[in-house]
Order: sequence, then C-alpha cells, then structure tokens
Amino acid sequence: MKNVSVLAAIALSFSVFAGEQVWRAEPASANWNTTDLNWDGGVKWTQNSAAKFGESSTKAITVKEKVTASGLAFTADGYTFAGPHNNGGLNLASATPTANEQVSIPVDVATGASVFFNTFVNMFVYDAFYKKGAGTATLSDGYNGLQLISHGGDLRLTGGKFFTAKIYKDSADVTANLYLNNVTLEPWNANKLIGHPNRFNSATIGEKGFTITNTTYDVELHQCFSTAPNVTKDGGIAKRGDKQLLVVPQGGEKSAFAGGFTVYAGELAVANTDGL
Repeated sequence: MKNVSVLAAIALSFSVFAGEQVWRAEPASANWNTTDLNWDGGVKWTQNSAAKFGESSTKAITVKEKVTASGLAFTADGYTFAGPHNNGGLNLASATPTANEQVSIPVDVATGASVFFNTFVNMFVYDAFYKKGAGTATLSDGYNGLQLISHGGDLRLTGGKFFTAKIYKDSADVTANLYLNNVTLEPWNANKLIGHPNRFNSATIGEKGFTITNTTYDVELHQCFSTAPNVTKDGGIAKRGDKQLLVVPQGGEKSAFAGGFTVYAGELAVANTDGL
C-alpha cells in the first residue's frame, strides 16, 4: 500500500465517466461480468464505464469477476450485490486515474431507492466512496477506500472491516445520516475519523456496536452517537490498538447511546464533557 501520509497535499476532484451503461429491464442473466449481454442495447459490460440501475426484472446481482466502474447510479429501490469478499469483485475507480490525485467516485441513490452491497467494494488508495442522493446505501463488507463521503441520504455499514481514514458529511447544508453495526473501522493514517469537517445529522449504533482499531496513528472522533431506533441496547464503541482515540464532541451535542466505550488497548481521551 502506498504511503498515505502524502494525502494531505492531494487535491480533491470528481471522476470523469468513460461512458454510461444502463442495466437492462430484462437482462440476459443476473451476473455482472464482461461477457453476458445485460446492458442497454444488449451489449456486454465495458470496464471503467459508469453503471446506472433503474427498474428491472433482476435486481439481485452477482459480481462474477473483477469489474471496474467509474460511478454507480440507482433510480429504483431494492438492488443487492453479492460476490467475492476480496478485491476480485467490484472495483470503483476513476475512468482516467491520475497519480497523486484524490478522486471521489459517485454512488448516487435517488429518493426512495436503496442499494445493498454484500460484496467487497475495492477502492484505490487515492479514491473516495462519494454517497449522493437522498436514498440509502448499505455496505456489508470491507473496502480499501480513503474516505466515505456523504452528500445526503443514509449511509449504513453493517458488517466487515473497513480500512478508511474519514467518514463525514461534505456539506453543512445537506441532510445525511450514518448507521454503524457490527463493523470494524481501521484508520491507516492520522486523521479525524468520523464527523469532520461536517458531522452527520444523526449517527446511530446497532446492537453489536462498532470497533475502532488504530494500531499506528492517533485518531479523533467528532461525531456524537445515539442508539438506533428499535434497538433496546446498542453495543457501544470498542477501542483497540495501541494509539490514542480522542473524543471531541462539539456544539453541546449529547450522545445518548447506552453501550459506552470499552477500551481494550491504547488510550481514550476526551476533549470536553459535551456530548458524553
């Protein structure tokens, strides 16, 4: 893996699509590969294209090989993706990658739509998963993305290990929510882990909570959490790894989660009593 310490000097840009392909209303199969004729016009998938998913008879899709998309868009509800639980599956990457340039790969989920990724979503070290739209995107397996950025709607992590440096809302003017349950966040550079520069409007924890493992770098947690709806008791936050986790509540926000912090290794520090 490349040294991520250089990332502070990297400029943010957005991917340029190589072209858009639309999943057919009546695809030939449920497989996403480079051979089946499942795309609009009866053609096969072209690597590095942007993929759009609307109403279709087949919404349960299996990623059968390493496919690379420069963006995803969902205008219909109920899409699910299964596939490899390693980087041989779905890869999100810029269509025209440039060395040392951070690129946000758009995952646009329209109002009323949802998508569930039960497959490894792999990102290049300089790229970011950019959640757009008022719909819901759920990831239930890990990925090697630099950042999870939300520009609206719901972002849910519900299983697996995520090698990531930042999870945040990119604008104070949009409404975006975060849900974490049964996941491990493993930051691999020193950074504000969740909620900086903009905190989510709501951040909730499920019954199995989430774990922060920081073995190499100190990290900061700027987000306040509460117990998710319909959960009688959440799993709280577990701290593992030798380095420090600094909790930095802001603006008088009050955390209401019941699980609390469990520190297995390293140090837990609190900047102030707001939100605890």
